[in-house]
Amino acid sequence: MNKNTPLSPRLKSAASFVPRDCRLADIGTDHARLPIYLIKNGTIENAIASDIADGPLEKAAENLKYYGLTDYVLLRKADGLHAVSDYEADCAVIAGMGGELISHLLKKYIPKGLKKLIIQPMTDAYFVRRALSKCGFKIVSENIVPERNKMYIIICAEPGKAAPFNDMGYFSPQLKKHPLYKDYLAYRLKLIEKSAVQAINAGAETDTVKEYLLLKKEYKKML
Repeated sequence: MNKNTPLSPRLKSAASFVPRDCRLADIGTDHARLPIYLIKNGTIENAIASDIADGPLEKAAENLKYYGLTDYVLLRKADGLHAVSDYEADCAVIAGMGGELISHLLKKYIPKGLKKLIIQPMTDAYFVRRALSKCGFKIVSENIVPERNKMYIIICAEPGKAAPFNDMGYFSPQLKKHPLYKDYLAYRLKLIEKSAVQAINAGAETDTVKEYLLLKKEYKKML
């Protein structure tokens, strides 16, 4: 990371949801790119950045030293949101992990006092939507971000009672309002079609099969 390197589109989208002057926790920070970007741009003054592995934290420490931000970002080695104590942060970002893993982390522990969760799952966003609903968070916004021939979902959630899902979490009302929604449906259908058809032919009722059938039905509505 150098002074002229911007965030990736998906991380930049996640950054856009971070409230100004919030107390941020960046969970699974990897190289601390997100807190560095937010501090350098004046969105926040400091942050907690955590990862479960030593390697990413060592790289994060190098990047913080390079940017002169060692005293502004507190690095912690921890599993998920266990990096944060109750009322220590009011906004948390979890980016770059699989949706199923993120859902497990949310079910394990969410510190009290969080007013916003910003989540960027690399796969299977429906796991995240289901987990948020069960953990007392409602989705307030979703973004679809194209990046390197892929499409990523950014989910922004706040404490509150979620509306019941009629589609098992594969979509949300916020996602359906996005101008790239149809493109996302086509992308996702192409991505899972082969494995879904194989499972259907084998008589298996997997999450992928359920998603595929719902996606096809939803996509046909938009033709």
